[in-house]
Amino acid sequence: MGDIEGGELLEVIDSHKQDEIIEVLKQQPVAVREQVQEVSVDMWGGFPKVVQAVFTNARLVFDRFHVTYGSSEFMVGARSAPTINSAFAIVYL
Repeated sequence: MGDIEGGELLEVIDSHKQDEIIEVLKQQPVAVREQVQEVSVDMWGGFPKVVQAVFTNARLVFDRFHVTYGSSEFMVGARSAPTINSAFAIVYL
């Protein structure tokens, strides 16, 4: 967890377990947590619950790197998937 505007690292949590992350982040004072406006995360499915539980006023945003990476991986898969052309032959893009 970091303060982007202040350029300060605030917390490093070595876990991907929702309950453990929530427990650590709730150690921050409520007044501080309520001031958080936006939380940027990777696309791990557990983060929405964590953000809702800890940063009640914050908006959840997926970071640009992971969105771009996920989109690229999807496009690579789509290009190599077999398709049927008008002559009913299987072609690979």
